[in-house]
Amino acid sequence: MYSMNLKNFTEISYLKIKSKSPRFAKSMKFLLKPIFNVVFSHRASYMSNGLVTSFQAKIPCMDFLPLVTVIVPNFNHDNYLEERLETIYGQTYKNFEVILLDDSSNDSSVEILKKFQQEYPNITRTLFNSHNSGSVFKQWKKGINNAKGELIWIAESDDYCSSNFLECLVPFFINQANLLSYCETVFVNSKGNRIWTMEEYLTDLKPFIWDGSFIKTSQEIVEQYFSKKNIIPNASSAIFRKSNFLEIFSTKEWQNMKVCGDWIFYLHAIKGGLISYSKDAQNFYRNHGKNTSVQSHENDIFYREHEIVAKHLKCLYKNISNSVFSNMRADLVVHWKRSRNDFKRSLFESCFSEKRIKSHSCKRPLNILMAGYAFCSGGGETFPIVLSNAMKSKGHNVTYLDCMREDENIDIRSQLRPDIPVVSNLEGLNHIVREFKIDLIHSHHAWVDSSIADILDSELHCRTVVSLHGMYELMPSENRKDIVSKMLDKTTKFVYTAQKNLEAFGDAVTRNSQFDRIDNALEDYPIEVIKRSDINIPENSFVVTLVSRAVPEKGWIEATKAIDMARSNAKVDIHLILIGDGKLFDYLKSKRLPEYIHLMGFQKNIRGFFQISQLGLLPSRFIGESFPLVLIDCLKSGTPMVASSVGEVPYMLEHESIMAGEIFDLDSNQMIPIKALSEIISRIATDKNYLSELKTNTEKVVKKFDLGRMSKKYEEVYYDAIQND
Repeated sequence: MYSMNLKNFTEISYLKIKSKSPRFAKSMKFLLKPIFNVVFSHRASYMSNGLVTSFQAKIPCMDFLPLVTVIVPNFNHDNYLEERLETIYGQTYKNFEVILLDDSSNDSSVEILKKFQQEYPNITRTLFNSHNSGSVFKQWKKGINNAKGELIWIAESDDYCSSNFLECLVPFFINQANLLSYCETVFVNSKGNRIWTMEEYLTDLKPFIWDGSFIKTSQEIVEQYFSKKNIIPNASSAIFRKSNFLEIFSTKEWQNMKVCGDWIFYLHAIKGGLISYSKDAQNFYRNHGKNTSVQSHENDIFYREHEIVAKHLKCLYKNISNSVFSNMRADLVVHWKRSRNDFKRSLFESCFSEKRIKSHSCKRPLNILMAGYAFCSGGGETFPIVLSNAMKSKGHNVTYLDCMREDENIDIRSQLRPDIPVVSNLEGLNHIVREFKIDLIHSHHAWVDSSIADILDSELHCRTVVSLHGMYELMPSENRKDIVSKMLDKTTKFVYTAQKNLEAFGDAVTRNSQFDRIDNALEDYPIEVIKRSDINIPENSFVVTLVSRAVPEKGWIEATKAIDMARSNAKVDIHLILIGDGKLFDYLKSKRLPEYIHLMGFQKNIRGFFQISQLGLLPSRFIGESFPLVLIDCLKSGTPMVASSVGEVPYMLEHESIMAGEIFDLDSNQMIPIKALSEIISRIATDKNYLSELKTNTEKVVKKFDLGRMSKKYEEVYYDAIQND
């Protein structure tokens, strides 16, 4: 399959494309060479029967000290508060903050909470309700929404724990796929005397795995254990990654639950990731007459909420058999007969019905592995983050595969929802697919696409979707044929945004139904305000902002020249903001630039810069340009754009015969016409009425970039891809 002169073939191909795009050349070099090493190491790992290390808890690192927010939801627990709070503030792990909540207690709780707040003022906040909310889960939500920490610990006000609780659980989160960790729970009475142990509580679950620490996929844990019983018997025993986005937060059904709300919360919180357990710390769960859960065991609500759990299990997880619900029913019947003396089948069925559960209609969410080239700048690199967040919001179980082909940009990494688990061992792809029960892999970069095609075991029957972002048409023709042929054979669906993306695939496009067009879109969010004065730009200046990778093909040098000419011609104080990282940024940083050129480097809040500008600028001559996301960012900031006529840019700026800016053609040498560009900028800078018209048009054109519509179309492609499974 591979020729003996592969090294020479790679180097020759690399040199041929280097002049077109250095970054693409680097990617192609990876595409043509390192994948073979990846395949080899992948096979070697299976020859040695080695497990994929990304699933295993890593060795604790002294530099890994994430902030933990400890949320203490209290209501009338003054008898237990002192001990509870002492075991929190006495933790050996010290990087934590505490939020003390009180739900309008009528005992001395508030006085105790205030005392601890005064004793630890630098790490403690208090949030007291003047009226009782009637829901512990509303208190959970309130605490989480106010948390600053990366990790959350709901420390119930009547429990307590060992001093090494956080010290033992936090290190599991070094693994970016780990979403929740918990420890052994010891059941005690109101006086703190032991009632029974975790082993006694879970004794009916086989095989018993809680005699030592472990880390497992949520799919495995749910299938074998969590579908049968709430294996985290007390919220105080767990810490989890913060998420303000969990869909159940907004449901009144969950907020009003009394018994099983924590169980359902965990089922949502661990989707698509890992869950871990430590035997080395202890949580003490106090059973007493005032426990909401204890009081409810004799009431109908106990059984009604178990039916709700069963329906969530059915809708959230793959491979949950109907026998789970039959066994749950049998256990609940026994429980009813032990705790009540009024058992009648009709009465029980009104609370918990196996028939209602089995007939409950829902479309099971997909287990999606979203594969990204790296957490770095670039449309094809950041779009999988946007789509991951959108699919997670739609309820799908998303796991993110970071192929780590470039250094991680922390700001870009932070754009991914914190409750989306991240794995990074591409060589263990088949193990990931098996263990996470992946339905579909979606990749967005030619090197990643090809790597997955080479590694993925066809016997797994995992479907693949590839989004084309402009790389295949850049491949040298002598290399393209074999790579495209392989991708056509091994890819279930291709998604394209620009017609030119299809050029590399020839007549295959018309011969099969593998190809679907979907326009890119981005989410709406509040824009962080930037002041012109903070970057030394006068308020009455005309500001143009260019955001891109700092490479020659993106027109940075030509933009500075065009702005210089426009300032002279228009007699207007025009300023240019350049945002992006790369070698050209490093080069310009070493030069003495005019005061009207503002070199900002990489910036997370690009919409803030577009918002203080009259005009966005995209003078790209990059031949791989397809459907640039930065143009959408600009329009969503309310700012029109001037851009070169590449890819789908003309289509993006136009809607129903109105334009949200202007486009210009590249010259006969496919270079940026600096003089023509300067004239466009001059004209807009001097014609206020025209600029106002463009801004009005922008408000109309931007509506076509709807994230909901885009994610729905991707969802349709996904279900179409797996329809034969």
